[in-house]
Amino acid sequence: MLRSIVARLGRAVGLAKNGVPPLQPTAAELRLIARIRERKLTYLSDRKLASLVTTCRAIEESDLPGIFLEAGCALGGSAILLASTKRRERPFNVYDVFGMIPPPTQDDTQDVHERYQAIVQGQSKGIDGDPYYGYIEDLYEVELKLGRHREIADEVIYTGDNAHRSRASQADHDSGRFIELRSAKEVSDQIKQTAVPGELILLKSSSNLHLERIALAWTHDVKCWIPVCGKSESCQMCGLYEVPFEEHSDFLAKRKLARRRHRFRWLLGG
Repeated sequence: MLRSIVARLGRAVGLAKNGVPPLQPTAAELRLIARIRERKLTYLSDRKLASLVTTCRAIEESDLPGIFLEAGCALGGSAILLASTKRRERPFNVYDVFGMIPPPTQDDTQDVHERYQAIVQGQSKGIDGDPYYGYIEDLYEVELKLGRHREIADEVIYTGDNAHRSRASQADHDSGRFIELRSAKEVSDQIKQTAVPGELILLKSSSNLHLERIALAWTHDVKCWIPVCGKSESCQMCGLYEVPFEEHSDFLAKRKLARRRHRFRWLLGG
């Protein structure tokens, strides 16, 4: 299945081994990239931005199914580019953390660990002398940049105990564009009840709230909605999101016992 998707995507963007040259950005796309660069909204190179916009356009022209998802919007430049290129009816979910990024693990390479140390020690620099976006306590400034540029964020949802720190204007609250919620379950219910095709919803919270459950809830029966579980691994890695949190220990014990019994029967040739 994955190979089939990769092959279709490769054909769409002109990367298949058929002599077809890769797509190039249109004049309008190049102007948009220039505006994003002028407003200092991205750390990506022009080459990567061009690859992003042409891949998005090729996917739409080939009518490939699926949604767009960005994990970590930074200053919003790449989200602006994708939202401006994709079909309006295609969902586009943008996720980011409300606070310092989580530390790398032993599975990450050395350069990732060095980059993280530079960030936490306050040594990271922004674009052209601007403050590094990861040091901005009020990340609503990032949403304002997204909102002012083509107003691509239809709804902004802050989640968790720090949601009140956003200092959103009364006008944003009154319009319904800005919402403060306390848990991932509340956000999931809100989106399922109100989301419409093509709408761009920007979610903000600390990483320990595991907002990935909101996306998983569209395709799985998520039952683990405890606000903070204490686990650093993602819900996908944990794999227990379809089991209520209070039943995790019992579920794991039963699964371990079942595996032991299966192995014992296998050893006995049963």
